[in-house]
Amino acid sequence: MKKVFTSLAPLKRIRPGKKTSLFIAYLLGVAFLIALVIWRGPAGNRLEITQYIPGEVGAGREEQPAIMPERPFDPREDGLGQGLLPNEEAQAAHAMPQEDMRWPLEGPVIFAHQQVYRIGNQLRLNVGINIQAAAGAAVQAAWPGMVEQVAKDPRLGWLLQISHGGGYLSQYANLQEEPYVSVGDEVKSGDLLGVVGESARLAASTGAFLHFSVYRDGQALDPLQFLGQGDR
Repeated sequence: MKKVFTSLAPLKRIRPGKKTSLFIAYLLGVAFLIALVIWRGPAGNRLEITQYIPGEVGAGREEQPAIMPERPFDPREDGLGQGLLPNEEAQAAHAMPQEDMRWPLEGPVIFAHQQVYRIGNQLRLNVGINIQAAAGAAVQAAWPGMVEQVAKDPRLGWLLQISHGGGYLSQYANLQEEPYVSVGDEVKSGDLLGVVGESARLAASTGAFLHFSVYRDGQALDPLQFLGQGDR
């Protein structure tokens, strides 16, 4: 019996060593997988913005990437505008405005609603319209309502959002600086909201312009269907 137990003694010394080797091999495998993911990870965002023209792809060219729609700004996604969530009670107290929507400023539409543009290797749909204007041009409220959000968006720069009742929202972006109104302010059509700037970084246009969009119950609408009859 003594000899049997004596022969098993070396195995007791070997087993912990094997466990250590397996643990080290496991760590090396995890480290290799992490390094592979980092090496093959996506490249950083590029600020290359070009307009995409359908039918541009020719024989032998690389297939165009999928078109990604813009999403309405949500301050909860990036930590901006904390505490500026929609005021449901105030929204319910306001009916949809009966007056025509007026143009927030004068100028030609340089980029239409749902028009496609490219940022780097990604195609996007413009949500809203871009109105060309000089830097510093006054931006006026298109409809009466209550200021619901004021924040600086990484894509669209300084912006504000106004609730009009009936589920309608309007958004004004690419302002020069922080808007002249604050959350909770009541505004009337024609009230001064801010001035045009160049704060947008990943919009469909570059330079000085106003990005104007309209939503109903979270769905983006073409602002031109409301602005056609309003003052300009």
